[in-house]
Amino acid sequence: MIRSINIRMGVLALCVWTLVSSAYAQHRKDSVDFKKTQHLGEVVVRGNQVKRVNSSAFNVTAVDIRRLRNTNLDLAHILDRVSGVKVREDGGLGSGVSINLNGFTGKHVKQFIDGVPMDGSSSSFGINNIPASFANRIEVYKGVVPVDFGGDALGGAINIVTDHSPHTYVDASYSYGSFNTHRSNLSPGWTGNNGLTLRLNAYQNYSDNDYKVKVQWTDLEINAVSNEEAWSKRFHDRYHNEAVIFQIGLVDKKWADKLMFGLNYSHEYAQIQNANLMKIVFGGKYRTAQGWTPSLLYEKRNLVVPGLNFRLSARYDMVKTNNVDTLSRTYSWTGEYNLTPSAIV
Repeated sequence: MIRSINIRMGVLALCVWTLVSSAYAQHRKDSVDFKKTQHLGEVVVRGNQVKRVNSSAFNVTAVDIRRLRNTNLDLAHILDRVSGVKVREDGGLGSGVSINLNGFTGKHVKQFIDGVPMDGSSSSFGINNIPASFANRIEVYKGVVPVDFGGDALGGAINIVTDHSPHTYVDASYSYGSFNTHRSNLSPGWTGNNGLTLRLNAYQNYSDNDYKVKVQWTDLEINAVSNEEAWSKRFHDRYHNEAVIFQIGLVDKKWADKLMFGLNYSHEYAQIQNANLMKIVFGGKYRTAQGWTPSLLYEKRNLVVPGLNFRLSARYDMVKTNNVDTLSRTYSWTGEYNLTPSAIV
């Protein structure tokens, strides 16, 4: 009996010795010789920004649109796919657009580009005119928004984040669609070894918008509106706009992670086919708009002390809009017209 216990104790001791020896050998193998370790400078780890935003404390949805850059989609159609967001357009290309965010619309839903409000921008920079290649991602905040966006966004906020990563690229796209619609975009960017960065984003949209609508028509012989409705083609609803966004600056400097100066130019021409009542038809009314926007962006992480991040953004919108209607005519949906009594001499 005593011999059996001694044998078992010997086997147990042998097992313990084997485990200790293996662990020690593994420790020697995995140990690091700190004398041979090289010290690296500051390393910036760039994670997935979309996942980081989605995991924040706010009720926010971030949409990565980099894979949609070379498509003919605009930001309005991409935003319409987000849960809880409904985008409504009044007509064809260049028409008015409204965003419904969880039941809120109008001024209760604020729009931003890189954190800067879009309230004073021309309609050329409307969300239904901006191509997908313009942005890197879209952040949709529902309800409470970060303090950076102000406190007057009761329904939420939409932040369009552009691509500021330091790399060289060229993106281009062109599409043709119904009603003689042309949409094109060119977006090159270059960053040198010294941190100098140049970026350009230019796009244009054009459409005749000559689709058919079912409306009451005007009998010019008796100057009265018919009670019946008929299909008529829109004949005075052409739209085109052009926009150019140019940026120059420096990145990855000791005194600045990013310093960018920008200048935006936009031009718009929109024919107006009808008033709020479809039976009131125009044949010579149109709207033009021209805008210039200088901007500044400065960012620095760990300013003065670690963990203190500083960001400054500013822009100034100069927009001139003209509404022209000089024709003294009464139009019908057929394109025919009569001169008004005041125009007859």
